[in-house]
Amino acid sequence: MKAIPGILTLLSTGCVFAGTTGPEILPTPRPNTIVAAAFTKTWNAVIDVFSDKNIPIGVIDRSSGLIATQQLWISASDTSENWADCGKDPHGESFAPAFAVYNIVVRGDTVNSTVRTTVKWYGRQTQAGPISGYDCVSRGVWENDMDAAIKARAEGRPVPAMAAIPPTPQSAVCNPGEKHSVSHGHDYCWRYVGSTYQWVEVKRKASGSNP
Repeated sequence: MKAIPGILTLLSTGCVFAGTTGPEILPTPRPNTIVAAAFTKTWNAVIDVFSDKNIPIGVIDRSSGLIATQQLWISASDTSENWADCGKDPHGESFAPAFAVYNIVVRGDTVNSTVRTTVKWYGRQTQAGPISGYDCVSRGVWENDMDAAIKARAEGRPVPAMAAIPPTPQSAVCNPGEKHSVSHGHDYCWRYVGSTYQWVEVKRKASGSNP
């Protein structure tokens, strides 16, 4: 992911601003979710769910059962501090994660399969914008919902309401499905260019037009 000038402040891993605190919960290993469907159906369900959520896939290796993303920036408008413990500010308010790397592993055969979603959350959303250099501890909420959505899709059932991961909000600046960020008064959209996703600076569009 290309950094937007001025939007990322690089900090040494583990450092904490005065008055802020780090995560309070401890990492917990996630179990596999059993799916009553063949490996192929579960594998395809993972790809479909990623597509539904507008999450770009960075790594896909069917032989090892791995589907993952590169580092992705998370806009403050479509994330929640409930997804990970990233510490608290001097006022006791929880920080929301700013970045994530999603990993999903599928195992199985022609009858049954398992799926396990893990997410590396890090960084912090602040009033000055997202900053890196902080490791968060996942609460397992996003991962559980993702596994539930994949399981339902693979088994041919409706996706449970609790597993309906919020989609990216429609931006008044970017095209449908694109993430939006503002840095020093400039608008940026997370857009597919060539063969990769990158931040693209755009001019604020007029009503009814695309950037």
